[in-house]
Order: sequence, then structure tokens, then C-alpha cells
Amino acid sequence: MEQTAEIANLSPGAICKPARIAQPIIPVSTAPVATQKRGPVIFVSYSHEDEEWLKKIERVLSPLVQGQALELWTDKQIDPGAKWKQKIEEALARADLALLLVSPSFLASDFISKHELPPLLKRAEEQGAQILWIPVSDSLYTSTEIAAYEAIIDPKRPLDSFRGASLNKKLVEVAKAIALASQKLSKTQVS
Repeated sequence: MEQTAEIANLSPGAICKPARIAQPIIPVSTAPVATQKRGPVIFVSYSHEDEEWLKKIERVLSPLVQGQALELWTDKQIDPGAKWKQKIEEALARADLALLLVSPSFLASDFISKHELPPLLKRAEEQGAQILWIPVSDSLYTSTEIAAYEAIIDPKRPLDSFRGASLNKKLVEVAKAIALASQKLSKTQVS
């Protein structure tokens, strides 16, 4: 009878409370979580008419991308349904280096000349972003602001003037120059 009176005096929540289960104590580390350092972000600006050259450059740079020595960004990374212009602007804003695949089609592109080159060249002037460019084919680049920047290879011998093993050798030369620029940038970012 006393137990019944005791139970009657308890609050409804006291009867339904679950039993406490002891939790194991897990030590919490205050050490920072190691993050994997990625190399500099390289924004690749090219005309879609020169997509075959983009693929060749991506292929020769793939060991550096896979090894995370650098990160290439192209508009091919924009997901269907995404706001493509916004994604390009975001990529331009975070680029450490610009890689321009220069050809008559590149120079003729209104989008490149109005929306990609101006912010890239401005970042180069104001923030030290590096402009790397590859002459893909003969063009009137000397009539543009690009002429102020040293090309990776001699513009008198653009990529499309090479064939077979000579082309492959030239592409490797291009990749080594991009890797060197990326390494230099990584060292200055750490310092």
C-alpha cells in the first residue's frame, strides 16, 4: 500500500524516464585535422572550337592533377542545370593561375574577351595571378593584351605546327612549364 501511495505522488515524467546508460568516454583530440593540400587552381580559358587541344593538355597534365600538384578548372565541370555564368565567375575568383589556349577562335570569342580575360588580367595586375598562355595556332595575339605576357612556347611555332612524336614532346614541354609555374606559386603561398 505504501508503494502505491509513493507511485501516486510521483510526476508522470518520473515514471517514464528511461534508465541512463553509461557512455564510454572517448578522448577528444585538440590537434587540427589534417587537410589534404591541393595545388594551385588553374582556370583554363579556351574556345570550344579548340576543345581537341584542351583534351590534349588535360591528358598530358593528368599525372599532376591526380597527384594534386595542381587543379585544372574548365567549364566542363559545370553540372547540368547549374547557373553556368555564375560558376565561371566563381572559378575565375578562386583561380591562382590562368591558362589561355590562344587561337583565332579564342581571340574571336566575345564571351572570352568580355567575361574571362578582363577579370583574369585584372587579377594579374592587382593580385599577382599568373597568366600562362599557349599558342595553339597562329593568330593576331600581338594586337591584344595577351602580347604583354610571355608564351609558354614560341608563338612562331604554335602547337598545331607539330605532329606525332614532336607534338607529344611539345605538349610535355608545356606541361613541365605549367608544373614549374604551379610549384613556384605553391612556394610563395606557403611563405
